[in-house]
Amino acid sequence: MDDERKLLERRVLGFGIRTGRIAPDDPTQVDVAFVQVNGKRMLPIVEGAEALAQDLEAAFATGLGTDLLNLGFGFDGLKTIAEEENRAMQSERIRASAAAVLVRDARVRTVVEVTVAAGPPARPGRRPIHAVVECLFETVLGQRERVTFGRDLDE
Repeated sequence: MDDERKLLERRVLGFGIRTGRIAPDDPTQVDVAFVQVNGKRMLPIVEGAEALAQDLEAAFATGLGTDLLNLGFGFDGLKTIAEEENRAMQSERIRASAAAVLVRDARVRTVVEVTVAAGPPARPGRRPIHAVVECLFETVLGQRERVTFGRDLDE
């Protein structure tokens, strides 16, 4: 990728400090990810589409209205997972909530597709709670990007 395009992506789609999962199977537990460079601990930078994807993942891991500094930030699908008994309605409400996260981000031009994975419950006799969401969208720069978030939970 040429330098001008990288600079444009950084300016329009953003940049920040890279985060990493603390627990590999839990997308809600993240922290700053340090790297070793010449024997020193450094903070790696994420930029462009990768920064946008990281920001969206943070939004999906945050309950809507739980960030006191930005009450409009977050994913209302977490509430849906806890409340909705009907699987079909749960899936549709999660899709709508995921689309709302994308629409609220000014770097997203168009939401192309949002899918919610389905499958059997982790343990027999339990109600399945599906929180695996895949979003395809177009950025303001015209790039198509895909973000997948979640995991299957079991109550």
